[in-house]
Amino acid sequence: MNSFKTLLVFISLLRTVTLFGQAAKEYSFSNNLAPFLREGDRPLLSFNLHNKKKEDWTGSASLSLQNSNTRESVDGWFMNSVANQYFTVDTGSHHQLLFPIEVPFLYSHALDWKLAIESAHDSMVAKGTIPILSWPYEDSINTPTSRVPFITIEKKIHASNPIQLGQKVLIEITLTVKKKVESLVLIDEWAAGLVPDKGPIKITGALNKYFFENKTQRNRSVKFTTLLPGHYSLHYYAVATYPGVFNHPPTFLILSGATSSAARSSYQKIEIE
Repeated sequence: MNSFKTLLVFISLLRTVTLFGQAAKEYSFSNNLAPFLREGDRPLLSFNLHNKKKEDWTGSASLSLQNSNTRESVDGWFMNSVANQYFTVDTGSHHQLLFPIEVPFLYSHALDWKLAIESAHDSMVAKGTIPILSWPYEDSINTPTSRVPFITIEKKIHASNPIQLGQKVLIEITLTVKKKVESLVLIDEWAAGLVPDKGPIKITGALNKYFFENKTQRNRSVKFTTLLPGHYSLHYYAVATYPGVFNHPPTFLILSGATSSAARSSYQKIEIE
């Protein structure tokens, strides 16, 4: 299962662009798409057209969405309501195309997208795949929960509302431990619109044994061999990279040998514009 998810992430980073006629020399294409999305996210799929010609470039763009497994259209399900747009790109300039969509709940497959661009003499086709992650908190109470009386967890994001594209935000996780804990794992995830910095998570508190960190594209885990009673602060920075409204997941704590979380923080939505 993990290898399948890794494959989906790898595929999502591939951007297949086919240019016809002289377009390969005169136009270029780029996009600003999150490497994954979650149920309930409302991203703005962002594409950029670059005009290298000595005359304006005018045409139309069409975005279509498909279920990656069945190849069936899901434009209506994803509320792709402005799928067809017209554009004019001045000579030597660029133009941004924004397609608002909404990821439905109970959608458990990857999403294939296809952008087709037509002008008087040239055409462009771009394709890609975005993994869709589940969001099981649609009807949950948004408060921290704990199944053990001796540990609690809180999570906060320090940023403006809405968050501006390119803004660096601080994400802070606070642990309160009331008795000595052996072998505890913290699992943290972030909103699809954020990209955490590359450095390790910063931790302050009464640590007396080592901790180990593992980080992937969409989560990180921190394993503590021992936590003494006290307060702990874990924090890192992330950059607002992709526009839209996104679910910002909770952080979980798992005790050694347990099959479910001992505690989780609250969660929230963030808006990036």
